[in-house]
Amino acid sequence: MSPIFRHKFDFILKRHFLIPPAKLKSSRYLDDLGLTKLEQREMLNYFEDEFKIQVSEQDERKIRTIHDTLSILDKYLNIRNQQLQAS
Repeated sequence: MSPIFRHKFDFILKRHFLIPPAKLKSSRYLDDLGLTKLEQREMLNYFEDEFKIQVSEQDERKIRTIHDTLSILDKYLNIRNQQLQAS
């Protein structure tokens, strides 16, 4: 995962959900950030809009931790990049 991607991830959480940087570094689970299930879905919407991807419901259900979120978003970004290179 690129540092730019991680920076955008942190920026979206700080800007839209007012999560302090220290909490992003120390938290493991999304629930630890104080995000409700609705806010977690809203967070995913921000990422989908920012990165022009669409996460499947099946993959969305797998998201529990910050690492899960980053891994799944990275997976979709790689798919999107491969599709762009193929066209």
